[in-house]
Formats: sequence, C-alpha cells, structure tokens
Amino acid sequence: MIKTQELENGTKKAYCLYCEKGHSKLTRHLTTMHINESEVAIYLGETDGTKKIAMLSKLRNLGNHVHNCAVLRRGEGSILVSYRLSTHASANSYTPCEYCYGYYAKYELWRHKCPLKPESSTKGKVRQRVLSKSRMMLPTPPEANEALAEVLSTMRNDDVSRVCKSDTLILQLARKETFRLGHEKDAHNYIRSKMRELGRLLICLRTRTGICNSSLKDFIEPTKFNDVVEAAREVSQFNEVTHEYTTPSLALKLGHTLKICAKIVKGNALQCGDVVTTTRVVAFSTLCQLKWTDEVSTHALRTLQLKKRNSAMILPLANDVKILTTHLHDQTLIRRNILEDETASTEEKKAAWSTLNEITLARIILFNRRRQGEVSRIEVSQYGKRHSAAQGEIREMLSTIEQGLCKLFKRLEIKGKKGSTVPVLLTTEVQESLDLLIRNRAIAGAELKNVYLFARSNYGSMGHIRVSDCLRQFSLHPEHIRSTKLRKHIATVSQLLSLQEQEMDLLAQFMGHDIRILQVAKLSKLFLAMENGTLTNNAGKRLEDIDIQFDEGYDDESDDENPVMYTSKNQPLERDVDNTNVAVPIGSDIAKRTVKRRPWTEEEKAAIMKHLGKLIIRMMPPGKNEINNCLRTEPALRLRNWRNVKDFCRNKIQSLH
Repeated sequence: MIKTQELENGTKKAYCLYCEKGHSKLTRHLTTMHINESEVAIYLGETDGTKKIAMLSKLRNLGNHVHNCAVLRRGEGSILVSYRLSTHASANSYTPCEYCYGYYAKYELWRHKCPLKPESSTKGKVRQRVLSKSRMMLPTPPEANEALAEVLSTMRNDDVSRVCKSDTLILQLARKETFRLGHEKDAHNYIRSKMRELGRLLICLRTRTGICNSSLKDFIEPTKFNDVVEAAREVSQFNEVTHEYTTPSLALKLGHTLKICAKIVKGNALQCGDVVTTTRVVAFSTLCQLKWTDEVSTHALRTLQLKKRNSAMILPLANDVKILTTHLHDQTLIRRNILEDETASTEEKKAAWSTLNEITLARIILFNRRRQGEVSRIEVSQYGKRHSAAQGEIREMLSTIEQGLCKLFKRLEIKGKKGSTVPVLLTTEVQESLDLLIRNRAIAGAELKNVYLFARSNYGSMGHIRVSDCLRQFSLHPEHIRSTKLRKHIATVSQLLSLQEQEMDLLAQFMGHDIRILQVAKLSKLFLAMENGTLTNNAGKRLEDIDIQFDEGYDDESDDENPVMYTSKNQPLERDVDNTNVAVPIGSDIAKRTVKRRPWTEEEKAAIMKHLGKLIIRMMPPGKNEINNCLRTEPALRLRNWRNVKDFCRNKIQSLH
C-alpha cells in the first residue's frame, strides 16, 4: 500500500540524491558528504540567495523523486510530497512538477508557480498541459515503451486506470495496439478506451470471485469462462427480465477484445514452450467461439437492432442546409475582413481566425458530405497537393458546364475509411479562406509544429478541431445536422434523380484516374444543386441534364469576359449511346436476330417517378394494381405495358442498392 510520509517526532526527512537515504538535515549532509558532486559545488558557489534556495530545493526534490519512483514501482511504502492537502488524499493524487520535481496534488498543480521554470516558457498566455507532462515523469510499467507511455500519460487517473497500468496482459494489448495505431494521435483515445474496457471487466471479475490480486490472464482459462460471461453482462448492464443491455456495444467489444487477449497469452506460451498454458488458452478460445454468441452477443445485437428500429431518423432538409450555408458564407466574409484589416487588434484577429477555422471546416463537410474524421485530419502538406482535374483529351470529352466546373473546383485526395483514398472538392472561396488561415497561423497562436490544416489555437495543442463542435456552434438544431446524417441525406435525395448506372458508380465509389476527373466534373453539379437548395427542381434528371448557373463573379479563363449561362444542352449527344436504337450485328458463323429497344423518354421516367417514386425510394417493387393505375393516369405511358414499367422499376431499385 502506498501512502504519504508522516512526520517523525515533528521532523520531516528528505532523501539524498546520491546515497538515496533519508536525512532530517539534508543541507549539512550534502555539504559534508557530497561536496565533490558538481551540483553541490554549483550550489555552494552561488551568491544569489534566491537562486541558491531554488537550487537546494531542486536537489532535495530530486532525491525525493528517486525515492518516490522506487516506491511506486514496488507498490508499497511512503512517498514524500512538497505540499500536503489539508483534506485526506491518496498517494495517487500527487504528481511531480516537471521543473523542480516537487510533488503536488494533481488538481492543484496548475497553481504552483515554479521558480525554476524558464523565462521562455512563461511568455504569452498559452496554457500548457502541465498534468500530462507531469504524468510522463512518473515510472511506467516495464511492458510500456515510450509510445505507450505517452498514451498512458493522458489517461484519466482513477481506479480503472490504475488497474490497467498494473495488469501485464492489458499493457501487452495496449502495446500491440500502440504499435499498430500509435502513429495516429486520434487513435490514442481508442487505445485508452480499449484498456479501460478490460480494466472495468477485471474489477468486476475481482469483485465476483473475491480474489483482489488476480490478473486478467488468470481468467483466460475454461474453468473461469462462466465468470467472464457474467462479468461482461454486469459491466454492460444486462437486464435478466427483458434480456436487453443498457450498453450493448460494450458487450460486443469485450468479446472481440478477449479473443485478442487469448491470442496474446497463447503467443507468449508458445514462445516459452508452456504446453499447459497453450492447451488452456486453446480451450478458452474454443468456448468463446461456441458459447459467447449465445451467451452475450445475441441479445446485444438484438438490443442494438431494437433501438435502431424504434429511433426516429430526422434528416436535414435541403432548405435547412441552404440556410446554414448562406449563414456560413456571410460569417466567412466578416471574419476574412477582420483578418485582412491591418488596424484590427491581435485579440480580434485571434478570435476571427478561430471562428473562420471552424466555419471553413463546417463548409467543407456541408459541401462534400464526407465523414468528419476524414476532413478534420487533413494536413497542411496534403492541402498543398491539391490540383485541378481536367487536362488534355479528358477535358475535350467534357461538356461546357463540366469544363467550367473543373476550373472552379480543386480536388484534394485524403485518407478515408479502411485506408481508402477519397476526394474532397474545394470551392474557390474555401481555398481563399484556407490560404488566409495558413498565413495567419502564427498570429492566432497555433503551434508551429502542428501538422493539421484545422489546428487548434489554444493550449499549445498538436491536435485539430472537431467537426461536431463546429456544426453544433452554427446550427439551431445541431442534432439534425451531423456528418452521418448529411451522408444519409445525399443518399436519399440522390434517389430523386434519374441517375444512370455509370453515374451511380461515380457517386458510390472511386476508380481510376480518368474516372476521378469525371467525379469532379459531374458530382460537383450535384453538390452545387444541394447547396443551393435546387436539387428537387431536377428530380428525374440525369447528371448531364442538370443546369448550373455560376455567380456573376466567376472569372472564366476564356476570351469571353461576360457572365455565361452554361448548359449541357449545348453539347452533342454522342455519348448517349444507350438512348439510341441498338442493333446486334450478325456474327460470322451464326446470324443473330436484330433487337430493337425503345429508350425511355424523360416524360415517361417522370410519369413513373411521379406515381411510383415513393415505392422505388423505399426499395419496394410496385404491384400490378399500382402499375395499372399509373398507366391509366399518365398518357405519356400509352406505348408501354405493365411489364415494361415493372422492369423499369426493378432495374431502378437494383441500381440504388
């Protein structure tokens, strides 16, 4: 058990840095027994009284720090603190100052004004993460390397974290995950959450079995499988009556994590040649495969499905997105004017930079409908690699409207889900805002070493701002506008368009270089229509038929300086081969019958979508009665029978999958 040192006969002992023994008269001990040490000689030669006191304090605290680290490694003994709280506090509540090595309560450390703190560190009003740096000075478990020590330093200091740091198997799992994901700072939270999940499970197992000093490895055996199942249910708050979980996702995560832990134990046993442990772990893994699904996962999945089924999904309306986009545009102009104003004060520019940083990130999310983590992690170096798309022969294949869009947008490729490469389209106004943000990073106080494009400007942070915070700040009902709901919104409204199979591929996946260029040209029309709130006006149209009118301020690089209304109708229709009669040629050996197909006209498509569009969007094939009602009502379908309409609806539904 670790505790703080009590006074002995009214005196307080301090430990010597050199002989590591406690002395009540440390100054006399240093000047008589260690006078030849360089630090002691510098202390004795100092003439400034204030500096001399600070140097002696550091020598005393260094000796105490060495003693305290030894106590923390052993897990028993007394630690020495510089300032003891008047209220009762455990030894785990104290952490050292990174400059003088004195131990203070972790919640009071920010009050400590260290006389040894360098002057360069006190300039400005940037707050440092003193608690995180302090924890880095504490001894780390032998299983923890430098990368894992950084992850553990920012872990919440409570009973769960202390259990995690003292369990060998949990630390081995954390080290494995740190090696796999530690290069991404955002993954540190994931690693800490995995550790805490197992820590909570281990605490529950200790309580249920009554074995206080047991480790997680002790429960990776078949005889303890039922205890593990009951503990997993307990920490996930399983209801024995309704068979539902309060936190079903935790039950599922524990199952996956325990299987990884079993593999780690098995690997260690194989390396050591421990046949008994290997056999025991194999039996435990077999039990997990046979019984974990029925005992834990089944009801967890059922609970998730039940919650999903009963929850109402409110997607943002096109008008809502348009209003928010207009508001962000107006706020962008205001903040840019402040940053470009030479008479504005530094504080005003800092506030304007922070707000413009959040606005720009929100605008990119609203326009591209990307996942929030993908965009917020864009680095400055990646932004420098943005490029326009249309070049050479590919440019000649595009319509006039699409060529104009390629000039208006820049394409940026970033890392997406599961390591895939996904594009981000940047408008001219967004690019101007980003350039202004980069030029004024120093004024805003952003860390120079911060690699993120949307960097935080406070606390000397090396991280980035979050999209959810930005949308929450500028939205009246932020719960309705999230990156996930915006992605579902585009999936829903895109079904209103009569997209061809190739155009659906552009929207759903990202292919080779040529296809990427078509993405910029064609999908930017779709995004612009959504941003302007005019997508419903183009219901039933193909991407090629959507008309976009540029702002009058758009500067085309052609000889014509007047604003131009571009329309795809000015382009010849050589590419619409699917809309012409197709004849199958006669082969050299076998003559094939000529097949003549009647293409669906826009009037026919619009008539079908008018009556059967709701069923198609819901992925429900219409019945014969619905189709006959549609045929009787719409004169445009007089040349079609109900089988033709049924085939059209079936093909449309298949293209939406």
